[in-house]
Amino acid sequence: MFLLLTACGTDEPSDGQAAKMRNCPVTVPGADVAATDVERGIRFDVRADSAEGEAEVRRRAREVVARTSTTRSGRAGKSGGFMRRCPVVTQDTRIAVVEIDGGAALTVTPSNGADPSVLREESRARLARLPTR
Repeated sequence: MFLLLTACGTDEPSDGQAAKMRNCPVTVPGADVAATDVERGIRFDVRADSAEGEAEVRRRAREVVARTSTTRSGRAGKSGGFMRRCPVVTQDTRIAVVEIDGGAALTVTPSNGADPSVLREESRARLARLPTR
C-alpha cells in the first residue's frame, strides 16, 4: 500500500498539539510524506519544499532516532512513545533513518517481534488524523 500526503491548508493544531508534534518529521511545514509498506514495517519518505525544510526534516528524524534508541534503563526500542500522535510510532519500535533528496526516509519496524501489520495500521491511522497546515 502507498499513501502520499502533502502538508497544506489552513487548519492549525492547538498549542498543545504543536508542542507534542514539534519533533515529528512528518509535520514539517511544506513537507510531502509518502508511506510505503516494507518488509517487517513501514517507511516514511519525507521531502520538504525548501532547503530550510529539508534541514528541519533531517534534524527531526535524527532527534526521533536519538530519543528512541535507548531509554532510561538503557534498553533499545522501549521508549515511552514520546510522540503519540506522530505517524512515526516510537513505542516498541526500531527506527532507521537515511537522508534522501529533500529530506529523510524513516523505516520503522517493531522491536518486540510484534506483527508489522499492527504498526502499519497505527501509523496510517495517525497519518490520516494529522491536521492540515
